[in-house]
Amino acid sequence: METTSRDQVVRELLEAVVTLVRQWNSDTTQLAYARELGFDVSANDVRALYSMGIAGGELRPAECATHLGLTRPTTSKLLARLEAASLVERTRSSLDGRSIVVSLTEAGAAMYAALVEAGVDRVAQATKEMTSAEIAQVLAVASNLVQGLSD
Repeated sequence: METTSRDQVVRELLEAVVTLVRQWNSDTTQLAYARELGFDVSANDVRALYSMGIAGGELRPAECATHLGLTRPTTSKLLARLEAASLVERTRSSLDGRSIVVSLTEAGAAMYAALVEAGVDRVAQATKEMTSAEIAQVLAVASNLVQGLSD
């Protein structure tokens, strides 16, 4: 007989996922990475750069608001701040010339790349006791979980 029920393990997995996301997305974590790299931006700015970078470098403002869980007016102020810092620019969509997208500038793309490298370094440190095969197994399980939650 199983000592831990599947329901209990699933609950513990949910707690682990929530904790992981909360820690990664915390203002403290995001600001620490940005400050280590010499970037003077807010935690929401960092999250916006991540969202745009992951999306291929551009998002519609409404998509950005959805990704960040912010209101459209708050997102508009955030994007204006990033635009003033020359990290993003508003352009016409390459897919639909009628709509406006916010795109990473060269400086914004460089900041995104630096943030990703800092994140990779943190994950490498967190997994330093794991083999490549174990890391690949975690990746496969995490990918399956993301896919299952997306369905």
